[in-house]
Amino acid sequence: MKKRIIIIVSCLSTILISILPMGLSPEWNGKNMYHRNQYELLADSFIKGRLDIEYDKVYYESLSKLENPYDFELRNEKNVIYKWDHAYYKGKYYVYFGVVPVIIIFLPYRFIAGKSLNTYHATQIYVAIFIIGIFYLFYYLKKKTKSKISDFEYILASIGVSLATVWYATGYPALYTTAITAGLMFSILSIIMYMKCILDKRKSIKYLLLGALFGALIFGCRPTIGFVNILFFPALLSVIKKEKRSEKFLITLLSLLPYLLIAVLLMLYNYVRFDSLFEFGQSYQLTDSDQSHLLDITLNLKHMLNSLKNFFFYNEPFGDKFPFIKYFGLFLNYPVMVLPLVLLFSKKIRKELKDNNLFSSYILIIVSIVISVIFITLMVPYVIVRYHMDVIYLFGILLYICYLLLADKKYIRVLFIIIFIDIIIKSFLLYMIPDMYNFPSHLYNKDL
Repeated sequence: MKKRIIIIVSCLSTILISILPMGLSPEWNGKNMYHRNQYELLADSFIKGRLDIEYDKVYYESLSKLENPYDFELRNEKNVIYKWDHAYYKGKYYVYFGVVPVIIIFLPYRFIAGKSLNTYHATQIYVAIFIIGIFYLFYYLKKKTKSKISDFEYILASIGVSLATVWYATGYPALYTTAITAGLMFSILSIIMYMKCILDKRKSIKYLLLGALFGALIFGCRPTIGFVNILFFPALLSVIKKEKRSEKFLITLLSLLPYLLIAVLLMLYNYVRFDSLFEFGQSYQLTDSDQSHLLDITLNLKHMLNSLKNFFFYNEPFGDKFPFIKYFGLFLNYPVMVLPLVLLFSKKIRKELKDNNLFSSYILIIVSIVISVIFITLMVPYVIVRYHMDVIYLFGILLYICYLLLADKKYIRVLFIIIFIDIIIKSFLLYMIPDMYNFPSHLYNKDL
């Protein structure tokens, strides 16, 4: 009982540390700069039976006269008044971020409370559930592998991976990270269900169906996170392995239904808005880059290699304010995240992975990371640090699995304790970088 209380308190403390600071910056908590309230406005539009967001005429008049409204320089040259970071198509404004967060929280809240839910509160909910998922998954893996790590080590690892994943959302909680954290929430829930299919001795179809449902919903939040659904295949094979042929077919069909249903609904939603089943608004963004012909830029080997380099190894000079660091590439922010890839060359790790029935899952998680990063480089003109959220938790899960399987040696356990303490400290330092009107930037402005 005492152990359970300590774990619950640790989990709740991690949640509070992650979500309470979200309301500190006026530019990210809804008090100022209302261009980050698209989800709130979209819920209002749905209630009115619309898929677009209606604004005052001034935001349409000049924009509709431009030869290419997606040209940032042209909009500035013509002094056009428009709504930033929307999708603009055939004279209407749309939200290009995933629609599922609106369906599961914003719309129900609007019906029940009679008012809009402030966007960062949704992010708080998604982050809280994600952190609970990390604590649960890590405890489950510890139990299944019968690892020698202590409860303190398990808690430390859970805190480290949670904070490494969500620190950016803590600093910038409105809109962008609302979609991302919703995807992370469904992803960790899906991974838990699929791991249960793979590792539990008693196979249950309910875990497979829930995993498929959660996994399918990721695509309605943040599509690039959705490649973790590759875990569906070993989960399915584990469940149907000992079933009869007819039952194998039925279970496979049932487990694919959530994917098919969500895919059809999302494609219809796309088609009604943009006359295309596969266009979700990416090509029609009103941002600082013209993405109407994005693949002409990104589907280029030089661009892809440069984007991959920036994703993992981007660096720039150190800052002149605390914490004196900048946002670097993923492996420079967290060098220890390369360990799961390096340790795969170890015969001991490969043997332990196979003995614990984790080898295929481990490899497929790496595959999902690779595919996700490649798609990110294809879908954006340049890489920024929040895109790390799509995959860093997967690196963290792999790192923790290595920890579990190497825990028979005391010096390795000490090393991993240092590693996760370092991750926690680094996450705090990254949060404290003053940038883009976040809370640390306000602290510095008050000092000036």
